[in-house]
Amino acid sequence: VTFVNNNKDNFTKNVLKSLLGLIFKENEQTSQAVEIYQDQISYFSKEKMALGALLTWYLIADATIAEDAHQAIDIASQALNVAQNPKIDNHFFAVLLMMVLGKASLSVSDFESAKMHLESAIIEARKYGMDDLLSKLYLQYGKYFQELGLIKSSRQKDYLVGAAKMYEKASEIVKKTTKNNCIHSDIQKAKAVLKTFCQLNKISVEIKK
Repeated sequence: VTFVNNNKDNFTKNVLKSLLGLIFKENEQTSQAVEIYQDQISYFSKEKMALGALLTWYLIADATIAEDAHQAIDIASQALNVAQNPKIDNHFFAVLLMMVLGKASLSVSDFESAKMHLESAIIEARKYGMDDLLSKLYLQYGKYFQELGLIKSSRQKDYLVGAAKMYEKASEIVKKTTKNNCIHSDIQKAKAVLKTFCQLNKISVEIKK
């Protein structure tokens, strides 16, 4: 921050301020993180810095899911409209925001919307070679199937097999391309939860390779 202050790089300085909010979020101090994000949204909007605004909208929407998923959906939807505006057309943030919309929709059991947003994001991430985001999306899509599979129904096993397949796709991308240890750890945790649930309920979800 001192370096960018000395070089009068206001954009980078304010991006760094936005990212400081992540420290509060990781320490479960969501309200403090949101306060920082809101200040930065005001700055980026005033200065008409679209990238900074999109970053901060994404961060605030993601941070808001746990406390108010409907508000997170509103924020992410508005930001997605900006990202997809032909004058901006930012595919990276469009994918990030669709991922947040999928996650937020899933948290309020809106499975139809969650599926729509996640599938749209996966198509976009594939198209533009965003492998790191694609692995996260497959992980999230696996959680979508797993949520459906927690409910006893005629399709329960199909959903759980779907979850296992998505987790495997995410793993393959990490192993072959991104080598992202954080995502790998998250995938392994998700696989362990799925395995435990299936063992307790005597459901086999072996994937034929």
